[in-house]
Amino acid sequence: METIKRNWLKAILFTMLGLGISFGTNASTDKDNPKTIKKEVKASDIQTSFFYEYTSTSTAEVDIKNINNYVRRASSPCNGLSDVCGVLLPTDTGLDNHPAPDDFKSIANELWNSQSQQQSTSSQVVMKN
Repeated sequence: METIKRNWLKAILFTMLGLGISFGTNASTDKDNPKTIKKEVKASDIQTSFFYEYTSTSTAEVDIKNINNYVRRASSPCNGLSDVCGVLLPTDTGLDNHPAPDDFKSIANELWNSQSQQQSTSSQVVMKN
């Protein structure tokens, strides 16, 4: 009878020991779990400038420098050299919204310079026509 108890105790002990080793091994290798997906973000994947289209047809200085004449677009439809088409700015205010005032204020003079010289004077200014 005592032999049967010992055998049962040994069986339970080895079962518990086996489960403990199994869980311990699993916990230590979880970082290598193939179900875990890590996505690395590259610097080139981060958008650093957003296009704001010039929506007026006027080429007057007061209109070129007016923040209300620029609207955020998903992409630039511009192609050309002589007239202001839009501007690339660092802050995304959302599609169909005007630029952030601080961003626009810093480039407004360059927009007018580009229009008056009929060529872009800054890498932020996008031209058309």
